[in-house]
Amino acid sequence: MQELTPKTKPYERQGIISETKPALSDAFSKTIAAYLTKKGVTILNESSVKRNAENDYVISIPTTVGKVHYYCKAANKKRISDADISKAYVEGQLHKLPVLYLHTGELTPKAKQLLADLKGVTATKL
Repeated sequence: MQELTPKTKPYERQGIISETKPALSDAFSKTIAAYLTKKGVTILNESSVKRNAENDYVISIPTTVGKVHYYCKAANKKRISDADISKAYVEGQLHKLPVLYLHTGELTPKAKQLLADLKGVTATKL
């Protein structure tokens, strides 16, 4: 009887944390990296959604009880709507991480209300 061997490797789960940190080269990415470094935050993974406008990060924030991993969405927009906050919240839920939303513009009244209602989402203006 002939033995069957699989042609493909079994599925290997890939973590959200990468070992190497790719360097994003646009000005907004450098601004975010400088801000996070100044606050003592470690960037574990970064990706650019829209060049010089929107980036996604997985970061590690030091706390008194240890390091906490966050999903961080950084947006370079004039006005931040409730849809932007909601989208970041859903992406954070997919990663099973709390969300830090960094922005350069102003929050709309609906976005402020949504932030008050949602647990696990923090917004900070740069």
